[in-house]
Amino acid sequence: MKSPSKGEIRARFRYDKTEQGALNAVVMRVPAAGYIAAAALLLLVAVAFAVRLLRHGKRPGALLFAGAGLAVAYTLAAVAWPILKQPSASLLHRLFLARPEPYRWLDDANTAMLCCALPMAWASIGPGCLIYLAALKSIPDDLYEVADMDGAGFVDKLLFVVFPALKPLLLINFVGVFIASWNAAANILAMTDGAANTEVAGLHIFHQAFVNLRFGPATAMAWILGFLLIGFTVNQLQLLSRLEFRTTDDKH
Repeated sequence: MKSPSKGEIRARFRYDKTEQGALNAVVMRVPAAGYIAAAALLLLVAVAFAVRLLRHGKRPGALLFAGAGLAVAYTLAAVAWPILKQPSASLLHRLFLARPEPYRWLDDANTAMLCCALPMAWASIGPGCLIYLAALKSIPDDLYEVADMDGAGFVDKLLFVVFPALKPLLLINFVGVFIASWNAAANILAMTDGAANTEVAGLHIFHQAFVNLRFGPATAMAWILGFLLIGFTVNQLQLLSRLEFRTTDDKH
């Protein structure tokens, strides 16, 4: 297991449970109305995507977007709820109040795992954006023109032009991200050491081998984990072999 990087250590201080933490400094200045407005906006966006998919008979995708919208809206509403339930002021006044106390991000099991995952996602978002930008430029302009002639809007173009064209790249990226996620033990070790229900398989193996000195069970778990990853990778490569890839020169 690799040692924690400086970025991973700095991420822990962003989640400091005092008012000096970067995230708490922002959260404690946003009123409850801000969280409610953001929840409503994101829910409306998810519903718009779900409605478009339903009109084209894509029921599983519609349910996925609706569920994601409800999950995000519920999360933001849960942040605003402790502010709204304060009995010392009227409801209108409570809408413009912020959190009175800093949040313990890495100590709460509801937020600790998300806080550990965000720095890893942020560290890899730069190269991913460049790859997706190159893939977007490879989509033929004719597809957008035909979509305009059919009366397709912005949401329709995203769902039925952009997403299908990026399907191979999305699948490849998913395979890479899934495999890389099993190497997140160092990040979690630096931030929580597995507390607040954040102990992943790699960190559990590390604890068994080098803390509890149970090398036999740790070796067995490592082998099982390796075989699971190999099986998953082979399955995804079989799916990739049935996909059609398009280059930037192959636009017609």
